[in-house]
Amino acid sequence: MRAFTLVEILIVAVIFSFLALGITQVVNLGNVTFPVDLAQIQLQQQTRQAMQWMTRELRQASNPLITGGNRITFDSFSDAGLTYYLDTADANGDGLVNQILREFPAGSRRIMANHITSLAFTPDGAPIRLIRIDINAGRTILGKALDFSLVEQVRLRNE
Repeated sequence: MRAFTLVEILIVAVIFSFLALGITQVVNLGNVTFPVDLAQIQLQQQTRQAMQWMTRELRQASNPLITGGNRITFDSFSDAGLTYYLDTADANGDGLVNQILREFPAGSRRIMANHITSLAFTPDGAPIRLIRIDINAGRTILGKALDFSLVEQVRLRNE
């Protein structure tokens, strides 16, 4: 009768253990990479969406008033007193800070983006015809720091 020797069985066991170890490492890498990549995508998506909302409404703006560099109030064709600002003091009472909030009408707030580290509105001069918007977002997930920045210049059409 032909059978496997003990040495052959040990060699096969070692080969299978290396294969199992390799597969385990790939799965573990995926378990770490996936949440980090997903958080990065969500951070970018929220920041871009907030920028898109602000630029669309600011293009129709008149009488913009920038206070503190991170708060802007303006009138549009249909609405008066639109405000965008960086919430650093939990103004909407949800227990979270570092959010871009849109306020209209007064007292009614909508969260536009989370995990915002800075928001700046910079006018080109007086009268204001061009506004530069700088948004920096960041968060830490599984010990990895994620950062994302956007800069947009908006020309006011309703001068």
